[in-house]
Amino acid sequence: MSIGSAVVCAISIAGGGCSSEDTNGVASERDVREALLAELQPVVLQNCTLGRFGGSNDSGLLVCKNLLEDADAAYSFVSLGEDEWAPEISARYSLPVHQYDSLDSLTNHVASSGDRGRRLAVRIDVEGKEWKPLMEAPREVLAQIDQLAVEFHGVNERRFLDVIRRLKQTFYIVNVYFNNNACSSDVEPLPAWAYQVLFVNRRIGLLDPAATGHQLPSPLNAPDNPALPDCQPDIPDRDARQRHQRQQLLDELRPVALRNCTLVRFGSEDDGGYLMCENLITGLQTAYSYGVGKNDDWGCHVSTRYGVPVHQYDCFDPARPACDTGTFVFHDECIGDHKERVESRIFDTLADQIAANGDTGKRMIVKIDIEGAEWDALMATPDPLLEQIDQLPMELHGVDDERFLKVVRKLKRNFYLVNLHFNNFSCSTKLSPFPGWAYQVLFVNKRLGVVDRARGTPPPSPLNAPDGPGLPDCQVAFTAR
Repeated sequence: MSIGSAVVCAISIAGGGCSSEDTNGVASERDVREALLAELQPVVLQNCTLGRFGGSNDSGLLVCKNLLEDADAAYSFVSLGEDEWAPEISARYSLPVHQYDSLDSLTNHVASSGDRGRRLAVRIDVEGKEWKPLMEAPREVLAQIDQLAVEFHGVNERRFLDVIRRLKQTFYIVNVYFNNNACSSDVEPLPAWAYQVLFVNRRIGLLDPAATGHQLPSPLNAPDNPALPDCQPDIPDRDARQRHQRQQLLDELRPVALRNCTLVRFGSEDDGGYLMCENLITGLQTAYSYGVGKNDDWGCHVSTRYGVPVHQYDCFDPARPACDTGTFVFHDECIGDHKERVESRIFDTLADQIAANGDTGKRMIVKIDIEGAEWDALMATPDPLLEQIDQLPMELHGVDDERFLKVVRKLKRNFYLVNLHFNNFSCSTKLSPFPGWAYQVLFVNKRLGVVDRARGTPPPSPLNAPDGPGLPDCQVAFTAR
C-alpha cells in the first residue's frame, strides 16, 4: 500500500469506514484475493485417481488419470518451455494431442481441429493470457472438456475471480498447488500469484459423500523449483485431518479371524517372507510374483510345494532368480494401471499379463511387493479378475494418500484381510496411529474364508518376523471389539 493510499483509507475510516472502492483499489484487491482463496478450495471425488504427467517439477501437472480413458483428444497450450505433458499423455492414452504455443480462442482451436462435440483433455500454461479465452469460451465448448489443467497467473483483478466462478459452473476443482517460483508476501492470504488448478467436469466427477472438509493437498504435487522454499496455504486442521485419514485406513486394515485358516510362512525367515493360509491352497493352477530382485524365496517355496509355474515380473532389476526345485517364468515387465513403455521399461496391467500367459479363469495366488506402485495397479484391476485370486499376500507402501483407503476398500469387496504386519525398516513416530509406512497384508478370497465372528480381531501371528532382524520392531495393537 502506498503512503497516499494509507492517508485516503485513514480519512475514510474516520468518516465511517474504508470501502472496497477506496485506496486506489488496494482494499478491493485484498477482497478479491480472499474471495479467490475461498473459491479455490478443492473437493473430494470418489472416482478420481490422481496421476502426475509432464515431469517431476515445473512442467508436471496432476490429472485424474483413470478419467482420461474416454477422452477423444487432448490440447496443450504452453507459451514457454518444453512441453513434456503432451507426449506423455499421448503415449499413455494413445490420444492425438494438439500443441500450441499460445491460446487465442478455445472455440477456434477445437473447431479447426475437427474436435467439436468430442471429449477433450486440456492443459493451459500461457503466462497470464489464459483469462480472456477461458471467460469467452462458450459453455458448450467447456462442456466438452473432461479435465482442464491450468496454471493461472494473477490474483488481484476481479476478472480472475469471475473466471474461476464461471468455470466452477461446469467443473469441480479437484487439486490446487501454488507455484513456488511465484511465492510472495504481497498477495496474502494467498501464498503466491501463480497456481496450478485441476478442473474435472461435473458430468464425470462423483463427489465423495463420506468426505469431510475439502480435499487435502496430494503428495503427488511437487515444488516447481526444487531449489526454492515452498509456499502453500496454511490448513489449520491439516494434521488432525491427516491423522483422521490414517485412522480410517488403519481401521480398514484391522484383520479378521477365519475359522478355516492355518497360517504358514512362505519364503524367507525375514524380509521376503509372507504368511498365507496353507490349508486353503487347493486346486492351485498358477502363481504370480511381482517385485522379485535377485531372489524369490516365496516363489520357489510355492512352485516347489504345489508344482505350479510362478510368473515373475520385474523391470527394474534384471537379475533372474533361480529355483532348482521349482519352475520360474521371468518377465522383464512391471505391473501398472495401463499398458505403456517408460524409457526402456514395459508396464502392463495385471489383467493383460494374466491373459497373455493364458491364465484367465485359473485359480491363482498373487504376491506383490513393488515399492508403492501397487496402489494404482490394484485400483485398475477389475473385480472379476480379483475374484479368481485365492490369496493376495502383499507389502503395501504409504499411509497419507486418500487413494490408499479407496484401494483397501475395493479389495475388501472380494477379500477378507487376515494378517497385518509392519515392516520395521519403515518405523516412524510421525505417522500416528500407524507405527510405520510399509506393511505386509494377507487378503483371502471370501469364497474360501469363513469368518469366526466370535473371536473378533485376532492377535498378531507369531509367524510374523521383523524384516530387519537387527532393528527395533514396531507393531500396532488393536483394541478388542
